[in-house]
Amino acid sequence: MMIGPPLDNKVISDQIHIAEEMLQVARNELEDERGQMVSALAGEERAKAFIEFLERAEERRSALYPFHSVRDSYLSAGFGGVQASELERHRDYLNHVISYARRKEGEVRQLEKMVALLEKDISQLQLVEGYSFGGILHYFGVKSMWWGQAALYNPGHHGYLPQRLDPPAEAGERQSHSSRCILWQILSKADKAMSTMNISLPDALKSFVDDQVSQRGYSTSSEYVRELIRKDQDRQHLRGLLLAGAESAPTAPLDGAYFESLRARVRKARE
Repeated sequence: MMIGPPLDNKVISDQIHIAEEMLQVARNELEDERGQMVSALAGEERAKAFIEFLERAEERRSALYPFHSVRDSYLSAGFGGVQASELERHRDYLNHVISYARRKEGEVRQLEKMVALLEKDISQLQLVEGYSFGGILHYFGVKSMWWGQAALYNPGHHGYLPQRLDPPAEAGERQSHSSRCILWQILSKADKAMSTMNISLPDALKSFVDDQVSQRGYSTSSEYVRELIRKDQDRQHLRGLLLAGAESAPTAPLDGAYFESLRARVRKARE
């Protein structure tokens, strides 16, 4: 026996609400961590530049011999007053600056994965919100041995006799029409392509929406919002028709003679 998963739309709606709250927090944290990562990467570049500069002290001394009049003064400055001999003294700190940048990159990647996961969760939950697997009808189409004869009397059926996928009433019961079987899945609503949209509401509006859903018989908040959008579409369509009518050229007045002519045309069409 095939049993569809029992979905509780109230639970789904609560899950969506919790996931949206977590997503907002994760997005805010991700934005903050990205800012910290940019600063950490800049610090890493400075630390690497400092280390490399001091490690090239001897190379610099050999290469700059033509500038003997200023070379010693330039070399004695080290790197901003820090000499190459002092590099080891600061290396632990500099390595920490470099490793900190690596950690920030890792934290940003984790948060990006978290945001992507929550966005996918919300999308999948919203996809089934307001629907249920109970609306999916499973049938076997059993092709009769006399399918040609059946098609003569049932045009378009081609001998397929729909039967539910219910277990036999008794063990060992056989189907009267044995032949190859074809499985259909007829989706009542799930085949309609739907896009998702995340809407942030202040607490007062969220409470209002929840009240409307419970008091007016909506199954989910998404269903309520969809009806509001459809009504707004209808209003805009009507407004467009009214504006188009207002801008059109004047026509004959809709008086008694006009309606009598319409009635005459209808009577003539019936004759």
